[in-house]
Amino acid sequence: MVVNMADSFWISKYFGLLVMFTNSMFQVKAACTFPTDFQNTWTTNSRGTWTANSSHISNFQTTMTTSGNTLYTMGCHEAYNSFYVLKSEELFNTTQNVYTCLYIGKQSSSKYTYSLLTTLQTVSTSVTERVTTSDSALTGSAVCDDTEYTTSGERTYIALLSGSESQDKTTCPEVLQSTFTYIGTTCNSTYLDVCTDTGTLTFNTDTCSQSMMFSQNGTLYCVNDVTTGGYYYVTLYNNDPSTPDGVTYFQFSCLVLFSTDTYVLVSVSPMECASGQTPLIAPSGGYITALQNDQASSCCKYTLITFPNSIAATAL
Repeated sequence: MVVNMADSFWISKYFGLLVMFTNSMFQVKAACTFPTDFQNTWTTNSRGTWTANSSHISNFQTTMTTSGNTLYTMGCHEAYNSFYVLKSEELFNTTQNVYTCLYIGKQSSSKYTYSLLTTLQTVSTSVTERVTTSDSALTGSAVCDDTEYTTSGERTYIALLSGSESQDKTTCPEVLQSTFTYIGTTCNSTYLDVCTDTGTLTFNTDTCSQSMMFSQNGTLYCVNDVTTGGYYYVTLYNNDPSTPDGVTYFQFSCLVLFSTDTYVLVSVSPMECASGQTPLIAPSGGYITALQNDQASSCCKYTLITFPNSIAATAL
């Protein structure tokens, strides 16, 4: 077959238009823009590792079926109040788009908190998800329909800058700033130190082979905490030198706890807090335990301040 110059011109033009059309399908112009500092790759405790640019989040993990997780590219569809309406960009493998409502709160240039503010949908008896699907366009008012708990405990998640996760630890809540005996599990009498470094939980793993709050080496960093309803919700980052296997060991864990004079009662969940998690009920895949406070080694520091005619000890 001989192709003359005229045919070659039209063939090239046809394929050029086809490429432009295909690219335009996948690079749909977003209706809103993410903050500059958010445009990066993030390790999250509920949605895997995602990458955000000015208008899209790629590898956004959802559980739409009982067969497992699906990764979507989510476009910034609408800025609604202080939230972002996300819409899936997959065009060929589904007849419906996936929507969710994202709230993000900057904690530092390398850490964000986030929440999903779409009404919880039931996928199966054991699987729920905060997304909605539609074959027609949805607006912010339809997607951002559960905004009451924007920053509440169990629905506050963490995103750490990929590659810098261990640099964003914070001071653990004061209720954890002590040394403890770890009881109520098969590792009774294991020692826990949150006093030497009040941002780090350090377990003595020599006396126990069980994973400590889903960590292998027994060192976890506090990276976020929220107090609500009398409970402390604490997100921990696992500082294991090797990547956790996602079966016995996990990159994050969530503690829900409250304190008495002698004990801190704790429920522990892998990765994120479970829906309705409390210190007294073991979450799915997790467990409950208790920390016996060693009062003699409290981390609380005191300074003497002299007032007229009196001296008072004031806790820092």
